[in-house]
Amino acid sequence: MLGHWRDPAIDDDEIAWVRDGAQRIAAHEPDNGGYLNYAAPDEPHERVRAAFGDAKFARLLDVKRRVDPDNLFRFNHNIRP
Repeated sequence: MLGHWRDPAIDDDEIAWVRDGAQRIAAHEPDNGGYLNYAAPDEPHERVRAAFGDAKFARLLDVKRRVDPDNLFRFNHNIRP
């Protein structure tokens, strides 16, 4: 959930609206992982795993271990080898 507004006087109402929307959307996420494009670059490992789901994450981890065992490509939402 992403919200934008210009008037700081309505911060409390808008923040509440965004949090409520995010909570409603979260109920429909399969693993409560969210959508990583809008997540912080330092999201915890568990949240990155949840966003991909266990099966996809296992495949990505296998590729990471084979292709990038030294974790050169570690920026954004890193999958540690």
